Amino acid sequence: MRDLRREVEVGEIEHALAQVEKVLDPGDLLYHLERGVLLHHAGLYAESNAELDQAEMLLEELYTISLSSRALTFVLNDEIEAYAGETHEGSYLHYYRILNFLALGGRESATVEARRLAMRLARLREGDESDPVLAHDPFLEYLCGLVLESAGEWNQALISYRLAGDAFEVWSGQGGIEPFPWLRRDIGRAARYAGIRPEEIGLERDPSDLATDSGRGTIVVLFEHGWTPHKESVHITLPIFEDETGWEGAAGAAELGQAAAERYTTYRSEGHWREGKVRVAYVLDVALPTLVGEPPPEAAGCRAALEPLPASAGTPDALNPPAGRAVTLPAADLAEQVRREFSRDEFAIFAKTIARALLKYAVQAAAKKEGGDVAGWAVNIAGLATEKADTRSWLMLPGKIEAARLDVAPGTYTLRLEALDHNEEVLSTSTREVTVAGADLQVISWRSFR
Repeated sequence: MRDLRREVEVGEIEHALAQVEKVLDPGDLLYHLERGVLLHHAGLYAESNAELDQAEMLLEELYTISLSSRALTFVLNDEIEAYAGETHEGSYLHYYRILNFLALGGRESATVEARRLAMRLARLREGDESDPVLAHDPFLEYLCGLVLESAGEWNQALISYRLAGDAFEVWSGQGGIEPFPWLRRDIGRAARYAGIRPEEIGLERDPSDLATDSGRGTIVVLFEHGWTPHKESVHITLPIFEDETGWEGAAGAAELGQAAAERYTTYRSEGHWREGKVRVAYVLDVALPTLVGEPPPEAAGCRAALEPLPASAGTPDALNPPAGRAVTLPAADLAEQVRREFSRDEFAIFAKTIARALLKYAVQAAAKKEGGDVAGWAVNIAGLATEKADTRSWLMLPGKIEAARLDVAPGTYTLRLEALDHNEEVLSTSTREVTVAGADLQVISWRSFR
């Protein structure tokens, strides 16, 4: 799957789909996740949702993993176990389903999906999360608010908008994404339509932010660019010292695996295994996953320019509204989410992998004792052949998502999108026709692969 991203970057989506079908099995979660996004970018929105629906059903099934599968992963490698997805992957599955439904004109289906996403985000907030940033996703909370507002569900929209504000505070406190400048106005508008006085939610100090433009529609541009970091497998040689050889069974391997993982973590930061003289009893070959960042994308942002279509003869000027433009702002940093999730889980992965290597060594030693050197080496070769780090992840996710908002009068427009580099030079463009009817919501997504 290493070439999957390169295929998409040069526009070979059909080849990328063929690669997924060649390498992955239809029963695998990643098969449906990768195909789902590829079909979305190909404009096949119904087919994309069919794949993502399969992925969601698999995610629900994978909450409970069989004991036999867990036992095999302890002895062989983690890829024996069905891939159950990362936290952010389960959330962004709903994001693409919402985009698909909106592109197909299925507002009711998009609203249902937004409710389901809001429920998932609530579970993540309430979970025992060591990293508060991972428990909050301001962009997805905001997207739920947008969709629920467009359906007239003002109370639920208000809740999502306020949760987005809270999540933005968490992220900005970590030096990350700042709140959208228009979020306060969205909260105020949702509160008014929900029958809640603005001062009840602390917005009374700046009433100008609470003004609503009756009859105006909203165009939200979502710009995706870059890639999330990917995983690679690295082999390390891990020494086991003589004073650590007294372990027995799976419980002993797990305990020593914890201690050896701590020692390896210290070695990576300090450059040595242990102070003082020690005797090495044996060494283990251990395959560990490592996170590898992708080169930064050429695109640094997107400029959206809205121009009305030429008015036909006799069309009143009121139906040929003025133009608008905006530059996207950071909305979601999936690359940072991946790094944080990996950092959170890294030590547990190390400990489990080392414990597995210890058990393989014990099997080799027992085989050598019973059958001599030939049997011992045969088991050792088999152990090396099955020693592999789990490097699976959803490769088609973008590294970053940015957003821009345009409030416009009803009408039909030409929307010009320009991907900009760090010097604000145009890298690529995309144009499309957008019709806004009344107080309507249009969500336009664009993915830059440059």
